[in-house]
Amino acid sequence: MLFFQVLLLAGYAYAHVCSRYLKPRVHGWLHALLLLSAIATLPITPSLNWKPIGPTNPTLSILLLLGSTVGLPYLVLSSTGPLVQEWFGRKHPGKSPYPLYALSNGGSLLALVSFPFYFEPHWTRSAQAQLWGWGFVAFALCCGFLSLRLNSSALGKQPAEKEESVPDSLPGTGPSTATRLFWFALPACASVLLLATTNKLCQDVAAVPLLWVLPLAIYLLSFILSFASESWYPPFYFSLALIASLSVLCWLLYAGTGLSIRSQCFAYAAALFMCCMFCHGELYRMRPASKWLTSFYLTIAAGGAAGGCFVALLAPLLFRDYFEFHWGLFTCGILFVLVHIRDASRLKPWAWQFLACLLPVLAFAMLDWMLRKLGATSKEPGRTWVIAIRISMWTMLACLAVSWVWRGKFRTFQYWRFLTCLWLTFACGVLAITLWINAGKSKPGSHRSRATTEPHVGYAIVGLIG
Repeated sequence: MLFFQVLLLAGYAYAHVCSRYLKPRVHGWLHALLLLSAIATLPITPSLNWKPIGPTNPTLSILLLLGSTVGLPYLVLSSTGPLVQEWFGRKHPGKSPYPLYALSNGGSLLALVSFPFYFEPHWTRSAQAQLWGWGFVAFALCCGFLSLRLNSSALGKQPAEKEESVPDSLPGTGPSTATRLFWFALPACASVLLLATTNKLCQDVAAVPLLWVLPLAIYLLSFILSFASESWYPPFYFSLALIASLSVLCWLLYAGTGLSIRSQCFAYAAALFMCCMFCHGELYRMRPASKWLTSFYLTIAAGGAAGGCFVALLAPLLFRDYFEFHWGLFTCGILFVLVHIRDASRLKPWAWQFLACLLPVLAFAMLDWMLRKLGATSKEPGRTWVIAIRISMWTMLACLAVSWVWRGKFRTFQYWRFLTCLWLTFACGVLAITLWINAGKSKPGSHRSRATTEPHVGYAIVGLIG
């Protein structure tokens, strides 16, 4: 995953540089030459000399093996998405190219599902490599045809494009710095949650063959739905779903081991879907005009690669357990708060009002649950104090609600959005405390601890540079 995420970043960087700084004629011939060079590296079957020998950490060997066999073909493949969308934007001004990205991820999902269940059991390794090689040749011919069309005057001198609306920017100025930071942070958070959830399911919940396919399929599905149309991501309903998912995950981290494997897998998969839909749905809502399309995808790839590096390289050095899952959930909560603070048009007035009333009840319920757990492990008189705090807390909330309704403040209050953001910030703090307490209960040396499997620092640094 680390190799393909980093090389995806390289492919998007190539697409961005070529589209922005090269003339269409030069770009077309350069891409055709790159396609021919990739064909020359076929077949992708690696030599036995690449097989790791001895007890050394295989990280560097695996990265070099992948780079020498599928490096150039995958670089060309990875650049296709933004390149073809950029060409489409030139050829058809005014039409959105972003549904093509949903179509591309649909192809990825089809390949992901079909390979382990059809190609893997029915084809030998050499036959798979040959079939993939011929498929790549067919792809190269089609893509080469499109790239050479850049030489035509239709693409070289296209009509002026009608500007699409760009969030937080004046016409012609480009996206703001804050928007670009969200372009980076949202896919980085989704990438961390994908890999961390995969580790959680495959190492802590159940060591089931091919279980890793489930979270990756969910990740791709969220991209497909988010970029197909805005109608697939209604912000209000997914806000409610994300709040519920984070609450359920906090409960699972404490008491989920008593559930069946199927129930745990379903809960983690559903929560991952909601988190990825939030990240990718907000990403699509912040999409720029076609003029900044390649920059948009380059930043997305950079965020995904950063998330992959964090989980694959830095987390084993920083954490004694798989705490990247906790950090991913906390980061998702922070981004959720920031998105609501940033965008007032994200929700309708009645939605802000509903969330402002719902969030304090949920936050107090989570706080009450934490106090109840604390009281269960405390001795007298500490247990009595915990009970008194719980009663006082709910009494205060009930009195406040009754007072507002009695004085008519509920209808005349104008700051529902501010109140919602305030409660979201408080809920995010409760989430952080919950995750911190759960992480503190982890014991070194357990079956899921990293205490005995820490990789060598040198290999991690070399892998990160690679």
